Amino acid sequence: MKIRDNLMEKNIWFFLAVFVFLCGCAATGVKQSERFPRASIVKDEQAIATQQDAYEDFKAAAELIIPVDMTLKYPIMEVLNKGWTKENKELEKLLSDNGPAFKEFQEGLEKKRFTLPAVNTIEERRKRLFIIGRWSELARLLNLGVQSQIYKNDYTGAVQSCFNIIRFGQMVEAGGNSLLKRIGMSIESNGYKNFRNMVFLQPKRMNYPHLLENIRFLQEGIDVKEHFGQILKKEFFDIKFGVSPLLLEDMAWQEFLESYLESGYVKEDVEQSVRVCYMDAIQYISLSYNEGLTKWILEREPQNPARQVFLPILKNMYIECGRLETERDATFIIIGLEYYYDKNKAYPAKLSELVPDYLPLLPNDPFSEEPFVYQRRGKGWIIYSIGSDLKDGFAQQNSYLSPDSSGDIIFFKE
Repeated sequence: MKIRDNLMEKNIWFFLAVFVFLCGCAATGVKQSERFPRASIVKDEQAIATQQDAYEDFKAAAELIIPVDMTLKYPIMEVLNKGWTKENKELEKLLSDNGPAFKEFQEGLEKKRFTLPAVNTIEERRKRLFIIGRWSELARLLNLGVQSQIYKNDYTGAVQSCFNIIRFGQMVEAGGNSLLKRIGMSIESNGYKNFRNMVFLQPKRMNYPHLLENIRFLQEGIDVKEHFGQILKKEFFDIKFGVSPLLLEDMAWQEFLESYLESGYVKEDVEQSVRVCYMDAIQYISLSYNEGLTKWILEREPQNPARQVFLPILKNMYIECGRLETERDATFIIIGLEYYYDKNKAYPAKLSELVPDYLPLLPNDPFSEEPFVYQRRGKGWIIYSIGSDLKDGFAQQNSYLSPDSSGDIIFFKE
């Protein structure tokens, strides 16, 4: 009887939370019918057809461009790690054969709004993950193309390829679920890294105003944090007991279900509890990073066991959003620094000297909401963000190399 009363109390609190959440959705223009059908997220049948066409384009591109047997995967990884050499004849043919196909695929995607439909069964989920995995391989091929162009001293082509990678990542990000968001952000981030390397390798050959214009355009493309919140609102309605959310692996999902049910909960509790985690994440995402991250704290023994599984994953994605914003803004500043050096043969004493002659504005560190930390070092410089631990570590530890993401996000030129 006591268990039943506790369950009833949990259900009451959950439905109250859902009611508040739906009111918020209505205020922001997210309209749902009483039974929350997934199709109601899309405005009409034509929009659904367009999305399905885009999905088929992605699937076809994956099958066409990526080698089915992936026997070239090892040499591809060798090139990405060590650079291109004259021995890479097979890879040269691979890029040559598939270059026109990828260009056609990307031009077609530019005209469509791609949204991955909700997953209804385990089999659908597995097929979807297979295709998404192929897109990750496709991103490797794009990076391979940059290495090939650098080897041939085709720096103009390599810069354009970097922009293509960034744009491709943004299109994947817009794909309508949290897993695509994560993969897209990783691809876009890789494009910025390639691009910064290009600026460092050949600063005298760069058309800086043109580069600034392109990066500025890409900066204004997707608000990664706001878009992540929109994705979670969609996934909130698609949570099902028998199908793992795309952001969690099948094995981890099964282990979670078993431990949850062994604790005395029932099937309905699982869906409700996971939705509550999503609702909390949506609230935190609306805050600035330095405020949202302080809210994102897990209790040692939470009443809702789902929090221990899902909130860390959602928090990591939130941190990745901040990192990507940091990558974009730092790349923008770095172009301004190289533009300044090209004109003055020395780097500025302060970043503020870049505005307005070398940069139209100076973006702040997304995590601190204050200017990036900048110092001249020797003949070069160092820029860093305080990172997701919200502490100024004085560039002593790189957040990307830290197992717990602590430390600063560091960019430098020696």
